Amino acid sequence: MVRVTQIFELSKKATKNGMRKFKAVLHEVHPDDSVVNKTGTKYNLNGITWIEQYCQDNIASIKNMSVTVEFIDDDRVEILGHGETGIEDGVPVYNNATVVGHFTNGYITDMEFNGETSRVCVGEGFFDYMRYKPFIDNIEQRLNNGEAIFGSVEIMGKPENDNKIIYLDGWKPEGRIVYDFQYSGWSILAIKPADDKSTLVELNKNQNKEVKVDMDEKVLKDI
Repeated sequence: MVRVTQIFELSKKATKNGMRKFKAVLHEVHPDDSVVNKTGTKYNLNGITWIEQYCQDNIASIKNMSVTVEFIDDDRVEILGHGETGIEDGVPVYNNATVVGHFTNGYITDMEFNGETSRVCVGEGFFDYMRYKPFIDNIEQRLNNGEAIFGSVEIMGKPENDNKIIYLDGWKPEGRIVYDFQYSGWSILAIKPADDKSTLVELNKNQNKEVKVDMDEKVLKDI
């Protein structure tokens, strides 16, 4: 009887409980000196200026918030937008959005984009791989192909403020500075968002390990 030691490489994509860890940029953080007379001179396409101190003051609300998608096919792979269906009692409602994961923490850091360093707000969390495997496999393949997976952060007011977002100097179309608010979600989009820094930047890489298995010649031939 001939015994052969065969080495297999097992790829551990999922963590325990069938979750996949991810990291995403929620939005760019604008420099303090971009504020003139309580108005931002730098802002995203929606007109919002994000100042680091106010983001830090509210960053704890990132924990446990949802990451969502709006599926447009029965296979739950193709997506569209936020899935928003209106506002009820002063709160945005996303009846067409599906929760595919949750955030565990958030922080502000520097990150390089196309050779330039930007200050950004980052969130980390887990995708529910057991329930949305085709979708997560799809975005992983797109990431591996160098494609940008865009997203968009969602915020809302706090209950003590009647669910209204408080701006430093009131609402204005451009350069309004969010001051007192809570992060409420991050939606993965099929189109480029208002903040092109808002992207999925990491989906946990394969954690490979070698496993040695002893097999006799007959078993090896069968394989």
